[in-house]
Amino acid sequence: MQEKAFILIIVLLLFAAIDVMGALARSVSQNPFSYPYFDQNFDVTGKKNMDLEEYVDGFLLDDCAWQSILWHQENVGRWKREKEQYLETCRFRSTRRKQYRSVLDDDNAYRFTAFRRQTRYKQVNYQRYPYYVSVVDQQICCSFQTLSDRRSLLLGARMQANMRREEKRRQRHSEFRSAADNGNGIWITTEEFRRVWQSPGDRKDWNITGCYVLYDCNTNQCYVGQAKNIPRRVHQHLTGNGDPDVYADLRKGARFKIKMIPMRGTAYNSLDEMEKQLIAKYNAYYDGYNKTRGNG
Repeated sequence: MQEKAFILIIVLLLFAAIDVMGALARSVSQNPFSYPYFDQNFDVTGKKNMDLEEYVDGFLLDDCAWQSILWHQENVGRWKREKEQYLETCRFRSTRRKQYRSVLDDDNAYRFTAFRRQTRYKQVNYQRYPYYVSVVDQQICCSFQTLSDRRSLLLGARMQANMRREEKRRQRHSEFRSAADNGNGIWITTEEFRRVWQSPGDRKDWNITGCYVLYDCNTNQCYVGQAKNIPRRVHQHLTGNGDPDVYADLRKGARFKIKMIPMRGTAYNSLDEMEKQLIAKYNAYYDGYNKTRGNG
């Protein structure tokens, strides 16, 4: 009996040793490292012809979003330093180093995913109940260096576009000032006028005293007026606070051109005299919008 009990104890100890060794082997073979990926999701539900690169470009140009990428890159560097320090003192160093190197994925550290929400149904007691699932539509994975290069390229392109817009603005201002200097004025479309009016930096230097002509390109009719601040008065016409007939035709889709003629540099003695002459010149009383031949 003692011999059998001894054999039983030996067998139990053997199984316990095998179990301990198995647990130890599993703990050694199990990878304790997990790479810290950056994940950004875009909901593109209901959007057709979606290009994920455009969403990523917009994300990179957002300063707050870019700051979050920089913070994550710092966290990745901190994570690497902590794990490398751990590898200097841990057990099974050779195995752990292989496991650590196997999870490093800097080339795909940043993952951008476009997903769509789809409706599914489940049936309970002969009734259908909807529920929603997210389905991946597109995904882009890249490194921090790729994102940094792309952002630099986008910022350069945006800077060039801004420079081109600024050059056009300066060129247009030069035309306005040249026209003001010679007293002839310049024809511009209502779209060009609104574009300058909506830019406070452009509008503050756009103060002209004189007369203006509103020309209907469809009917060849004109309206002539005078103002100490022509752009402000023209804006009133375009927003319904000027001549009602002009505004009514604008609402119907008529195309107008605007001519602003500064009094400076002309031979006129007063705005009334200038307005009266221009009404006669453009026949704005007999075949136009003006209700009078002018003041004075």
